[in-house]
Amino acid sequence: MIQIRQNLREYQKDALQLAIKENCALCIPTGLGKTLIGLSYAAHLLNNRKARRILVIEPTRFLVEQTYRYYTQNSTLRDVLKIYGVVNPEKRERLWREATVIVATPHTAYNDLPFLDFDAVIVDECHHTVGQHAYSKLMRNYDFTYRLGLSATIPTKIKDQIEETIGKIYIWSYDDPKIREFVPDWYFDVYDSELSPIEKDVYHSFEKLWLDEGYKVLRSIIGLGKRMLCRDGKSAIIDSLERGRLEILSYAYDKLKQVREDHKLNALREILKRDFDKAIIFVDRVIIAKKIAEEFNHLNPVLFMGKLHGGKELQEIAIKRARDEDTRLIVATTAGEEGIDLPDVDLLIIWSNVASSIRFVQRLGRIMRKTGKMKYAVFIATPDTKDYESLYKGFLAAYEAGINFQEVDIDFIRSLVKKTPMGKIVELVEDSGFVSFDEIREIYGVRADDEGGISRIRRNLSRLCNLGELFFVYYAPFNFKRLRKALINLKNRKYDPYLYPFLKRYWCPGIFYDASELQSLAMNGKYKEIEEIVGMPVPRPYTKFLSWLKTPIEI
Repeated sequence: MIQIRQNLREYQKDALQLAIKENCALCIPTGLGKTLIGLSYAAHLLNNRKARRILVIEPTRFLVEQTYRYYTQNSTLRDVLKIYGVVNPEKRERLWREATVIVATPHTAYNDLPFLDFDAVIVDECHHTVGQHAYSKLMRNYDFTYRLGLSATIPTKIKDQIEETIGKIYIWSYDDPKIREFVPDWYFDVYDSELSPIEKDVYHSFEKLWLDEGYKVLRSIIGLGKRMLCRDGKSAIIDSLERGRLEILSYAYDKLKQVREDHKLNALREILKRDFDKAIIFVDRVIIAKKIAEEFNHLNPVLFMGKLHGGKELQEIAIKRARDEDTRLIVATTAGEEGIDLPDVDLLIIWSNVASSIRFVQRLGRIMRKTGKMKYAVFIATPDTKDYESLYKGFLAAYEAGINFQEVDIDFIRSLVKKTPMGKIVELVEDSGFVSFDEIREIYGVRADDEGGISRIRRNLSRLCNLGELFFVYYAPFNFKRLRKALINLKNRKYDPYLYPFLKRYWCPGIFYDASELQSLAMNGKYKEIEEIVGMPVPRPYTKFLSWLKTPIEI
């Protein structure tokens, strides 16, 4: 019998009963426990032997990770797996057969349609189940006996399609008497926005150029181009090239001109379909700000770009216009981050993510005023690029500053690392336990004689080590006290040069321990505890164990 570790609120009980009664879509505002309803629904089907296996669909890898973690932490359900595209096809085919409950992205499930064997589906963010979206393709091509859709909002124009593919729609609002007391003051969302194939090709060419020793003196310019493309969009690069800047990257001009629009624009369209009174969007490039204002002219936007783009008088006019009730959209560059008395907004959108903890917190400050309204913060980020790395660092800084995110803890924040350029390393290590530097190098496609590429990998390894994501295991030196101090610093995310010589070969997941503790356990014959800590067999007796500590670990 599967037990749920949380008690359902009254409105959640009502929603669950509707789901048990018939196939349906539940439309409940974000932050009010839709995932718990889905988990309870899954438990009911399994406990009552209505379903053998259940598929849970999440739109992004991030949400797959989050839902998987939620299901395992909030129930006694243990037979759960997560699957998405980064898992190789051969392994996916095996994984599809292994668990009672599988959490996956719609793209992965649809691509692996022949391997599916489920009689129930829980479709999170079910408003995507329209048109040619992978959600819709999956639901049209696989016959699930039991169907439950979950969403915060389902636009009127797509309700018929949702009812056709999933079932009747039931809607709860923030004003519902059973919900009102649970409404959070504010919450956030992260929207992934992938680069197009052409943009990815250009981005990777920038990376190769950056690693080329022949262009070492131009790395700052090349790095700026990388950040600009993934953070701001192709228009920012084109604008700079047309102004005679970033000439070293001019070879990419014709390719980028083929791209129809900036890669984050479609995500912004989805975000601005939300119900809001006034929104502010933070971007770093003026050209992007102007394009956004042009695209969303129906929201009566005002551009706020500071004194350098219009002078004091125009700046004051912009502030006045921003306060006008008819102005529903403020598009701001860095000028809107600090000190300016902009009006209250209930929707904050971050287009250009920043690594600066100060700027991150300042931007959030725009919705931290207590007005009695629900506040939203939405971050648009480009996976597997420096843009996501900035997002991760910003979240971490805000968390450590004590800003209260709805349903966010340090585990969630650190999970963002998997979508940064360092994510490949983390996933490889988590999958294998121990990996060699050469294995990591091969994953990155870096040759053994490529000094620049090797240097980049070591920097990423060093960064992950200092962040506490990975812990290096190679050998333990004689000076155990010094190692202990280094490990304490590592655990507290403080850089310690004593760890630097370790950044060469073998790595394991982020387990923090020190050699003196291992010695103590070995002296008491507790070798099994040691093996649980280091994740591998260790030699016995004590003398051999000490010798093992002082020599390279052979995998």
